Amino acid sequence: MTVAFAPLQNPRATNTLYTGPATSPSNEVIYRVYVPDEGTDAMGGVGLPRVRFNAPAGTATPPDCTSSDASAGVSPPPAASVPQATATATNPPTWSVGSEANHDYGNLDNAYISAVINLEFGQVLVIHAQAPTFPATYKGQPTFEGGTQLRYWSMCQNNLETTAVISCTPDYLTSLAGSDYTIVVSKTKPTNADASCEDTWLAWGSVTNGALLLRNMLPAPSFSEAIQDVTPGQKKQDMGAYYPTSAYLATLSDFENLGCPPNLSGLPFG
Repeated sequence: MTVAFAPLQNPRATNTLYTGPATSPSNEVIYRVYVPDEGTDAMGGVGLPRVRFNAPAGTATPPDCTSSDASAGVSPPPAASVPQATATATNPPTWSVGSEANHDYGNLDNAYISAVINLEFGQVLVIHAQAPTFPATYKGQPTFEGGTQLRYWSMCQNNLETTAVISCTPDYLTSLAGSDYTIVVSKTKPTNADASCEDTWLAWGSVTNGALLLRNMLPAPSFSEAIQDVTPGQKKQDMGAYYPTSAYLATLSDFENLGCPPNLSGLPFG
């Protein structure tokens, strides 16, 4: 792959990224591995890309990289790799897409909806929706299987100020009750938040304000409820059962008292 310090060309060259018109002396290229296959390291068993810098004679070249956290399997995502949500929390949380949330970090493969959450509304946030189907590629299955709706989906809790990831649940680790998921976000893990209770825990982290991000990757053409097809202002209608309804609970005990699996019928989902 070539990174060209030039405006986007039409037609574009094969396997080429364009930095666009030069507005700063530096650019950032992000290489992302979502979930490596079972039995491989953080880079999927292929290592990091090798970089060669080509420039006119006399141009100062960057120093060679001699180490990387990623090579040790520890790679905190760069701030720019995480969409930043709007800074206002509501009860229930308001999910936003694209320009509604003052970001538009989706790309050709991914679309996001985001919501800001705040502890002042409750110590526990419960999220419930129908889960899209996906190919279980973790154990080496084909990339797509007949009838699957998305290539991949995930829910993440992020630091609103720095955009750093606090915790995530990928599709294949999210517990289901039938075809629905329940995700519980709290500082302390509830005793009834695990696979045996058909729900999944996300750590709230040390922050007061958090930014939740729901990602949809590469939807099938027939999956019209994907985030990619959402019209701003009518997300709930467009996503239908896949829209992440959510409700706050005041304390951890309030959620634990719902039982295993939790009885969600009385919660004020919005």
